[in-house]
Amino acid sequence: MNLEELREKVAAINYRIAERGLRAVDSKTGKQHLWAWLPDELLRLLIEEAKRPEGQKTGIAVVKYFNPNGAQTWWFSEYEPETQEFFGKAEQNFKELGYTSFDELRTVSCGLYLWIERDFWFKPTPLAEI
Repeated sequence: MNLEELREKVAAINYRIAERGLRAVDSKTGKQHLWAWLPDELLRLLIEEAKRPEGQKTGIAVVKYFNPNGAQTWWFSEYEPETQEFFGKAEQNFKELGYTSFDELRTVSCGLYLWIERDFWFKPTPLAEI
C-alpha cells in the first residue's frame, strides 16, 4: 500500500469515528473509548508494520496522539502486541525515536478530566518528515 492509499484508508476510518462525535468519549471519565482511541483497523496496520523485516519497513506514522493540555505529541508507525509498545517519534521538549508503552500512554492524566487523545484528522506521514 502506498502513502496515498494509506492516507485514504486512515481518513475513512477516522471519518467514521469522528461522525460519532461525543460518543467517542466516555462521559464519566472523559477518556476516548478504546474503539476510538485505537481502532482495530489501525491497530492491524501498526502490527503489520512491526512484523515487516527491517529493510522493508515503511516508517510511516499511522496515528498521532497528543496531550490536549500540553506540548506532548506522539506519532506511531508500529505496535508490538507481545510487549504492548508503540514505536515512533515523540515530542516533549525535543523529538526522538523510540518506544512508548500502550498502558502508560493510555493512563496519562492531563488534568481536568483530560487524557491523551488521538488526532482524528492526522494524515499518515513518514516519520522522517515529522
